Amino acid sequence: MRIDLVQHRTPRPVRPHTRPLSFRPSHRCPFGRARPARPDHLVAAYTTEGAHLNFTDPDLRGCRAAHYGANYPRLVAVKHRHDPDGLFTVPQPVDS
Repeated sequence: MRIDLVQHRTPRPVRPHTRPLSFRPSHRCPFGRARPARPDHLVAAYTTEGAHLNFTDPDLRGCRAAHYGANYPRLVAVKHRHDPDGLFTVPQPVDS
């Protein structure tokens, strides 16, 4: 696991609670390495439906529908055209 400090450079951010912050700690777990299991019942107590694109969750069920909705087939076509070999990937990719 790695801990970074993310600097907010936007003078008027969308989220008002971040305005007074100069930095916000952010933890990252590099994918491809073993991650400790997390108790799903604890996570479920604090989550709702939907997804936030900037914070991918490799354990999210139905992530493509939550992230891309009806646009997913169109995104697959774009991915086939511009990245046929799958060079660009993320934990919840658009399939190629």
